[in-house]
Amino acid sequence: MSNKNLEQFKKFLQNIFHPTKSNPSVGNPLPSEILDRLHAWESEAEMPEKPDGIDFAGITRTLGIWVIEIALHNKLPQDIEALNFDLFETGEPGNAYAVNLTGAKVYEPDDDDWACEEDFVPSQRYAAALNVPSSVEWNEFLDAMVIILRDIIAQTNGLPLWNVKHITTGFSDGDLAVVK
Repeated sequence: MSNKNLEQFKKFLQNIFHPTKSNPSVGNPLPSEILDRLHAWESEAEMPEKPDGIDFAGITRTLGIWVIEIALHNKLPQDIEALNFDLFETGEPGNAYAVNLTGAKVYEPDDDDWACEEDFVPSQRYAAALNVPSSVEWNEFLDAMVIILRDIIAQTNGLPLWNVKHITTGFSDGDLAVVK
């Protein structure tokens, strides 16, 4: 995302969360710190050492924007106890992995099948393309996603979407990794 596009996106978010007379959008105010933190996603300098092929800053921006859109357009039911960022392989060479989000009313730390319950399915269930090449191993991608999701949660800690006790990520045919 170019600096011009980032600034346009920031202005878009400000208009949504801080309506004016000319733009009387509805929505709960989002802490202004979240808008300020979007700029941090432009820099890879603060990102940890990473495997080749994983664009931490790009994926963080893509997923950060996605979760903000989910928060804007979906009300998280109060009885949702856990969210799962389900990872899967796409079979596409330049976009080998993808992610979708669901929520469940139950969480079982010793049985990952809880994540198969889809009690909350946002209208924007699938994130945009992450552009991870097929040369990146699944376990490297999973480790990167834990770091990226923790960063996004920290950067957007005012989102109602995070008002759950548990957040996990993982491939549907494997073990889940605890994010929160």
